[in-house]
Amino acid sequence: MRSRPLISQFSRPFCSAINRASGLPFRIRVPLAKLKEKKNEAPQAFRPPALGDGEQLETNAAGPDYLRLALTSRVYDLVEETPLQHARALSHATRACVHLKREDLHPSFSSYLRGAVNKLASLKAQGATHVVAVSVGSRGHAVAYAASELGLRATVVMPVATPSPRRAAIERFGASVVVHGSSLAEAADFAKGVAAGAGTTVHVQTLLTPPHDDPLVIAGQATAGYELLRQHGTEMAKKHSPASQLPPQLDAVFVPVGGGSLIAGVAIATKQLMCAASRHCRRARAARPPRHTRSPRPRASAAAGRTPR
Repeated sequence: MRSRPLISQFSRPFCSAINRASGLPFRIRVPLAKLKEKKNEAPQAFRPPALGDGEQLETNAAGPDYLRLALTSRVYDLVEETPLQHARALSHATRACVHLKREDLHPSFSSYLRGAVNKLASLKAQGATHVVAVSVGSRGHAVAYAASELGLRATVVMPVATPSPRRAAIERFGASVVVHGSSLAEAADFAKGVAAGAGTTVHVQTLLTPPHDDPLVIAGQATAGYELLRQHGTEMAKKHSPASQLPPQLDAVFVPVGGGSLIAGVAIATKQLMCAASRHCRRARAARPPRHTRSPRPRASAAAGRTPR
C-alpha cells in the first residue's frame, strides 16, 4: 500500500497557508502555516494564559528562582539594551508582523555576552581572579570580553579544528587561547587540567558544569526576553494608541538553539510575565463596571392626555 504524501495529511487551510508563503524555505513555511491555522481556529471557552498554544511553564519549587535572579542580575553593568527592529520585508513575505531582536549588536556579536557577564561578575564577587572556559567561538568571545571588562584573567581552550579567525578574535580581548583536542569533549578534559594546575584562584565549578546549564547563565539570557516583551508592548502601543483598542498580543517567539541557555531564559521571561499579564487583564476586565447603555425614551400614553409619537 502506498502511503499518502505528507502534505496531504494536513487540512486544506494548512495547505493554503503553505502555498501563500511559498517563497520561504520549508523549515519556515511549515511552522508558520501551523501557527496561522491555529489562529484561525474557533475560540475555546477557556484557554490557559500563555504564549501561543497555552502551554504552561514547568516550575520546580526546589529549583532556583530564575525570575528573581534575572531581575537582580549584573548584566546591565556591561551590556546595553539591544533594539527590537521591525523586519519589513520578512513581515510582507510571511503576512505577519515580525520583529528581530538585534543581539548581534553586542560587542561579542552574540547573546552569549549576557550570561557570561552575569556568571563572571558572580565569580569575581566570590574572589576569583582567573576563569577558564571551553569554546569553539562565540561563547569564548563573550567570556574574553566580559573578563577583560571585569579585570579577570581568562583562558579559553579550543579544539584544533577551530578556525584561526575565531582564535584571533578572542585573543584581541586579551584572553589566552590554548588549542588542544580533536573535539570539544577533549578540550573540556584538558581545560580541567589547566584549571587544576593554575596558580591563581580559579572557580573550577565553571568547568565541571556545562557552559549553558547554569542558573546564572540562564538568568542572564532571560534579560533578552524581558527586553523583548517590554519593547514589543511599547511598539504596539504606539501603533494602537486609542485606549478602546487593545494592542495585539505576542503570538510566538522564535529562538535559535545551540547550548539551550538562550531559549531557557527567554521561555522563563515570556511564559511567566505573559501569564501574569493575562491574569491581570482578566481580573481588570472582571472588575470593570458594565458599559452604561441608554434606555429607550418612554412614550407618553394616550390615557395621560398626550398623543404618543
